[in-house]
Amino acid sequence: MFIKLKLNFRRLLSITILSLLLISCGSKAPVSDQQESAMNQVEATRPVNKKPSIVGYEDVSYDDIERAPIYPACESFKTNLELKRCLSKNIQEYVQTNFDTDIAKRNNIHGSVEFVIEFLINEDGSITNITSDNANSKLVEEGIRVVSSLPKMTPARYDGKNVGVKYSLPLMFWFK
Repeated sequence: MFIKLKLNFRRLLSITILSLLLISCGSKAPVSDQQESAMNQVEATRPVNKKPSIVGYEDVSYDDIERAPIYPACESFKTNLELKRCLSKNIQEYVQTNFDTDIAKRNNIHGSVEFVIEFLINEDGSITNITSDNANSKLVEEGIRVVSSLPKMTPARYDGKNVGVKYSLPLMFWFK
């Protein structure tokens, strides 16, 4: 049975790195129940090497926008850095909380599964244009379902105007 644990990002990252090392080394080392549960959690973070782009401003870096999109729980933050961190953290937590990982059991999915979901936080703060690099997986369908249910946000701003921002959300699973 899958047990949802609320782990802070560093702990989840440490467990994920440990599990990837175990997998890549081909080790059969025993895994604790806590590690196993954590490995079944969804890890969702924006990759460092793939920056979201601004719709209509393809030559502008995401880092240069006047104001990042604001997730509903992030309104109290003032700086762009704080807003971006809060946005990433809240999207990650939302996906972890709402993703039905039992789909793997029902579809006999085992091992490591990785895919990326890309979407647009558009000019009115709605989530649109949801796509994935792997359209054939039941897990991808679930990822798209969860992302489409993200709450409406305050849109990003650039050059004094609301702008749409493309967002990449890598998802990584490990199922026994």
